Amino acid sequence: MKDSMRVAFYVRPGGIRFGTMPKPTIEPNEILVKVKACGISISDIRAYVKGWVRSLYHKLAGEISEIGEKVEGYSVGERVYFSLEYPCMKCRTCLKGHNNICESPTFYYSRDIALAEYIKLPSKLIEVGGVIKVPNGISFEDATHVGPLSNCVNTLEAVNVEAGDNVVIVGAGYMGLLHLQLLKIYPANAMIVSDVNEYRIKKAEELGADTINPQKVDFVQKIREITHGGADVVVVATANPMAMKQAFEIAREKGRINFFGGMRMEPIDSKMQIDASLIHYSELSVTGTYGSVLPDHYIKAVDLMASNRVSVAGLNTHKFNFNEIHDCLKLVDDSTGLRAIICLD
Repeated sequence: MKDSMRVAFYVRPGGIRFGTMPKPTIEPNEILVKVKACGISISDIRAYVKGWVRSLYHKLAGEISEIGEKVEGYSVGERVYFSLEYPCMKCRTCLKGHNNICESPTFYYSRDIALAEYIKLPSKLIEVGGVIKVPNGISFEDATHVGPLSNCVNTLEAVNVEAGDNVVIVGAGYMGLLHLQLLKIYPANAMIVSDVNEYRIKKAEELGADTINPQKVDFVQKIREITHGGADVVVVATANPMAMKQAFEIAREKGRINFFGGMRMEPIDSKMQIDASLIHYSELSVTGTYGSVLPDHYIKAVDLMASNRVSVAGLNTHKFNFNEIHDCLKLVDDSTGLRAIICLD
């Protein structure tokens, strides 16, 4: 029916049923988007199957279907990337310019819907810059990388890569490799990626990195060997506390360490002991980054993709249509996958 849409309803952890429901109606200050592509990393699928989250749609790209009469700056038919949460813009953190770690964010999607064909975007999301236009030259599938890439922009700004720096990325999953793609435009010297998964190691090598499998060599010694003393920058793109601890051992004097991998949904103890003297005597800087600042990092991500300075080609390893979501969920333990795309056309 013209006024209905396809929906995948959440029924239990990892369980969905297909159905239809009326398309959302919008208010004068809202936008209705027809979802064209949904990007899902293997870790997203794992979280859904284990019940840590109840929706599949986090990285969405689509086409504007309807615009409220009070909305300005957008047109029907334009391509957009958008998030499903927005900052309050009133708390102390937001007012200081760090809306990515807002103290009171709003998640506006339904907990009973895993994925829907149409989504209405609230006025607040539009106001804060959470709906970013995407040029026609970027496919809907590639546009789903805007949000993740913006997170990587946030990371590399935090560690301030300088000319001649030796950079180590710990973890060659989807986000680790996306950091690697972005790092190529920085004036780094060596780019080293470590992982225990041979498929991911090969992907990192294809993208131009030197690689290390820490199960096959003395990781700390090998890094110090390659970098002649230690890494200037270490990005830990995994939730493994041991990897985070080792970051202090492989960083050289004045090194910058970033904890990117999130641990909130992993069934692990995130507490660890570190040698504080390493931070003190080597003057190490340790940062954590989460999400991205709206709209600045979204704008930078789109520009990097549109200008071909960052390529996301090869990071989408699986593709499904809407009716194949059950097949997509089977990737939870796929050791040869990075990211899946669900196409809704």
